[in-house]
Amino acid sequence: MPVEHLITLALLPIHDWNSALLEGASEGPITQSDSISACVFAIDPFRRIRDLLLELKQNNFHWVTNFPSAEAIDGEMRTTLDDLGFGLQKELEFVDEARALGFAVAAFATTTFSASLMLENGATALVTPDASMIDVASLPSGVPVIELEGHRSV
Repeated sequence: MPVEHLITLALLPIHDWNSALLEGASEGPITQSDSISACVFAIDPFRRIRDLLLELKQNNFHWVTNFPSAEAIDGEMRTTLDDLGFGLQKELEFVDEARALGFAVAAFATTTFSASLMLENGATALVTPDASMIDVASLPSGVPVIELEGHRSV
C-alpha cells in the first residue's frame, strides 16, 4: 500500500493509536542510545496529551513525533478539523508541551508554513511525506528534514 494511503488510514477511528503506542512501549526498555521516536496521535480527543507524554517519559523515550497527523488531510475535512480544534493548532500545542517536558521533537509537516510554525514551537527536526512540499531553503540552516516516501534525509 502506498505511504500516502497508510498516513490517511492511520487517522481513521478504527483503533486507539495512543493505547497501542503505550502497549508497545511497555514491551521492553528504551535506552538513551536508542534513536526511537514515539509517534503520538496529538489530536486524540480522548486523551490528555500531557499525561501521555509523561508516560512516554517514564518509558525512557527522548523523541516524539506528531504522527499520524492532521497535516496529511486537506480540503473540507482539514478545514473541519481546524474549525473543531483538532488541526494544526492542537499539534503545535503538542510540540510546545513535548519540548516543555524535555523531549526532542521531530514534527510532521506537509507545507513550508506548518514546518516553520513547528520549528518556532520547538521542533528540532521535520518529518514529511515528500520533501518537495517544503521549501527547505527557507528553513533555518541545519534542520534535519526526514522524508517518509523515500526514507531519506534532506
